[in-house]
Amino acid sequence: MSEPHHVDVSRDLTIDDVVRASRFRCRLQLTAETRHKLDEVRTAVIDRENDRDERIYGFNTGFGDNRTRPTVPKDQRGVIQDNLILSHASGWGEPISVEVVRAAMVIRARTLAIGHSGIRSALLSALCSLYNSSLVPVVPSFGSVGASGDLAPLSHMALPLMARGEVWVDDGQILPASRALIQARGVELLSYRPSDEFPGVEGPESVFGPKEGLALNNGTAFMAAWLALSVESFENVLWHANLALALNTEAMCGVMDVYEPQVQAIRGHWGVQQCAAAVAGHLHDSKLVLRRHEAEPGSLAARTLPGSGIVDSVQDDYSLRAASVVHGTAAQCLAGVRSTVEAELNSVTDNPVVVDRDVVLSAAHFHGMPLAFAADQLRTAAAILGGISERRVTKLMNDRRNYGLPRHLVIGDETGVQSGWMIAQYLCASMVNELKTRSMPYCVGNVTTGNEAEDFVSMGANACRSTYDCVGILQGVVAVELAAAVRALLIRTGTVGSDLSTQGLSTAAQRAIAAFHDAGIEVGHTDDRPLEPLIRQSASLIETGTLRTKPSAGSQSGASL
Repeated sequence: MSEPHHVDVSRDLTIDDVVRASRFRCRLQLTAETRHKLDEVRTAVIDRENDRDERIYGFNTGFGDNRTRPTVPKDQRGVIQDNLILSHASGWGEPISVEVVRAAMVIRARTLAIGHSGIRSALLSALCSLYNSSLVPVVPSFGSVGASGDLAPLSHMALPLMARGEVWVDDGQILPASRALIQARGVELLSYRPSDEFPGVEGPESVFGPKEGLALNNGTAFMAAWLALSVESFENVLWHANLALALNTEAMCGVMDVYEPQVQAIRGHWGVQQCAAAVAGHLHDSKLVLRRHEAEPGSLAARTLPGSGIVDSVQDDYSLRAASVVHGTAAQCLAGVRSTVEAELNSVTDNPVVVDRDVVLSAAHFHGMPLAFAADQLRTAAAILGGISERRVTKLMNDRRNYGLPRHLVIGDETGVQSGWMIAQYLCASMVNELKTRSMPYCVGNVTTGNEAEDFVSMGANACRSTYDCVGILQGVVAVELAAAVRALLIRTGTVGSDLSTQGLSTAAQRAIAAFHDAGIEVGHTDDRPLEPLIRQSASLIETGTLRTKPSAGSQSGASL
């Protein structure tokens, strides 16, 4: 096994850091300087608490609307923190995926390392050791309303530090987070006695000290984790959506006027221009498309001869002609969401916060509205991107609008015995309906909590979790279009099982066909067969980014598909 990557939570995180730490073997690091800063701030706050005997939220008070109860005695200030984690670990539903939990652990560690949470360095060190142990807390999906942060999920995440709850182990098994297990895996054990910080005060031992339970569960780490991973995946799916659009355009002998630089220059949306440039780049050497109403004779015939469907060599339907506008709008949305996530990854998101070394002030940095709003936008982008992709799949299947391709992309059957790729469009319709339904914003769905003390929440966890799911659904839609477009190109050029190099296909199309062949995805089949394996394999090409890399010397573009 290779040496793991290292992520230093003492420094700013990037989305790439979070993705790497969520999916690959990493170790979290913490500098001695950061440890010293945390302990220095902690000492200053506790000294102030001892000297002034003032009420400080989270350190010597109850939580939420319990903050109005009497000041917590010094001998109970650790116990109340343990009780906070135990009582708030009250989620429900299927476990959150391992990659999301790992991402949330890294994000929470970074938040605490910034140094405004008033914790002991030992707490952060223990959290890093839990991540480094490869044990992953089992966290139910539901329970957070996105303010005060992800209380229930983060409490479940913290349970193993108390030798409570459950963890995933290396083989995917779920086991109780027993003291013996976490010790054997190198998790640092925490303990706190009141006399550690309040001289002469005796009381029960606890795991956490004042403020530390609250520092663990009062923040936006799960919202940020879901959304950071969504941003990374969405960017990859969008790249492949642009490729699918290009290949679909080529298969339809599409009109390239809209992609002309002079046309794009007169409408100043950078995302639209960027998408148009990407599609034009994919098709720069295609001889199947129409450029300023000129093309190879075969392409003109497909567009204009009677019997080839609609007769039109001037412009395409919206799903092709306006696609760069739709895709580009999604790209601009993605850029805004990325900016929001990058800011959140390196923000202090708990309450209260320590400023000026020992001044503790209450705020609302745990409120997930920035993430909820961004997640709602990204789901909308997924819905429009999936929606227009499904329209292009429908066009490929429709022999009245696909310029001479066979109905449902059936190969070699004129009798109607075969259904071909008919149900691939139904599948897209099903997934797009899900995307459209989930595009409803969560951030406007406030349900008051905390006996009216927390009277406007973000519902950001639901928003971000749904966005994470929707990006996966969108990948499925694009996987169908990509595979269908490759099949359509083979039909259009009459090259099922033939050499593609002389058929006027773009280099991008030839590379895509080669990638499908190398992956064993036989989209050129002439019989009816289950399409699910082909679509799953197409989605795998997207997920792994295979099509974004140049083909190897051994790749074949002329093999049967």
